[in-house]
Amino acid sequence: MGHAINKQLFNQEAYQAFSDKLQDDLTALKMLLERPDFGIGPPTIGAEIEFYIVDDDGRVLPINKKLIRLISSTQLQEEISRFSIELNLKPQQLAAQPFHHMEQEIQSHWQQLNEAAKVSHGKLITIGILPTLNPEFFTKNNRMMTASDRYKILSNHLKKKRNNETFEIKIDGVESLNLHVDDVTIAGATTSFQLHWRVNPSEFADCFNAIQLFTPLAVGISANSPILFGKKLWEETRIPLFEQATNCFISQQNHWQHPSHVSFGEGWVREGAWELFAEVASIYPPLLPICDDKENPIEIVKQGGIPSLSELRLHQGTRWMWNRAIYDPQCGGHLRIEIRALPAGPSCADQSASAAFLLGLAKAYKHRIREKIAMMPFSCAKHNFYQAAKYGFDAVITWPCMKKNRLREYHLSELANLLLPEVEWGLKELNINAFEIHRLMQILEKRIHYKINGAQWQRKTLDHFRKETNNIKANQLMLDFYHKQQQTGKPITEWDIAD
Repeated sequence: MGHAINKQLFNQEAYQAFSDKLQDDLTALKMLLERPDFGIGPPTIGAEIEFYIVDDDGRVLPINKKLIRLISSTQLQEEISRFSIELNLKPQQLAAQPFHHMEQEIQSHWQQLNEAAKVSHGKLITIGILPTLNPEFFTKNNRMMTASDRYKILSNHLKKKRNNETFEIKIDGVESLNLHVDDVTIAGATTSFQLHWRVNPSEFADCFNAIQLFTPLAVGISANSPILFGKKLWEETRIPLFEQATNCFISQQNHWQHPSHVSFGEGWVREGAWELFAEVASIYPPLLPICDDKENPIEIVKQGGIPSLSELRLHQGTRWMWNRAIYDPQCGGHLRIEIRALPAGPSCADQSASAAFLLGLAKAYKHRIREKIAMMPFSCAKHNFYQAAKYGFDAVITWPCMKKNRLREYHLSELANLLLPEVEWGLKELNINAFEIHRLMQILEKRIHYKINGAQWQRKTLDHFRKETNNIKANQLMLDFYHKQQQTGKPITEWDIAD
């Protein structure tokens, strides 16, 4: 969605032209992937982290444009809500101490952002969902959408697809929430820590399937979004909230249920990245039919060049799969796996440990993933994802038995603990150095042993403050205590408990 978009009305000819160009892009991509040298290079890791901007009382502060003007960094980007901002980290080789370097880069920019926010009596927090949010922030009379053409157009087109019906948010967890909102702005209530893993095209299918298989476990041990509008819902409430806030397909009796713009996917990858791009192009009609008339992608590939495939990238950018394929024409052209399901926070160290857990397992199982997914229907992996998002450590996960050739049920915490040696082995295979591995494994071992993630900490802390005051004040006190602990830089297992 980085395109400059300034057109709001599109006719049928524009949609047809975009669809035609999308097919050309797919043909060009298939030709490109047939080149034996395309996309070959060392694995790299990049990341995006989203911050909430809040005032001294923990209420959202809608000043993302102001902060970007003050700091003037190309690594910062507006998010759909005026109270959040995204930091894009520089990609680096996935070897030695990449997680430590990511933490340092985040901390450096975080400090800059906090200094800039002080002018407006603000500060930045990393947390999956801010517990002090008010549903009134997302009504027509109190709009929090960033003043940007691309977000306005995106929202209008999603509403048009829904025949201008409101978006229903219905989440049943420890407590229940049911409300209707006017537009997609509420999706900005979710903030995440997104990873970009560059992989060689020949390894893409195995790497992607491994990420899909282990994402539920990573979500369960990393959950940090248990509260929305003062209600305790899922451990990772971000998951159902983002899906429902962007769903423009209304259920109709006797009709195929169209997948939401946000989903876990439709099946295991059989051969490579191309089928994921083709799947999105075939399932989802164009949302923003903006064509690059200057490029003939097929001719560029025939001449040995690297096309931008702007239509394919734009179309892919309006479908927010929890894990998705990325084509990038930069650096000679390459493929990445974008991992979108992990929440922001609680600490930089926690984010690194969660990333190491998922990437370590994916690397460890890459060469045997076909055996695992042959035993595991994709529907089970999808079920695991939502179970983990809802129940966290307490989720019951369906999994290939560790010793016998059959599926069985595990508690997520039990399975995560059994897989820790594989995480360590996978990190060694990625050439992460011994000190980095030891540091991250200590964080993971403690977190899994004590079953403490950000969501569990928030629940327990909120319960404590609810005994002393009303729910609104309890949310503020919990957030203030969360922020104080976050400033220590310690992982969640070392945070103080309110007493």
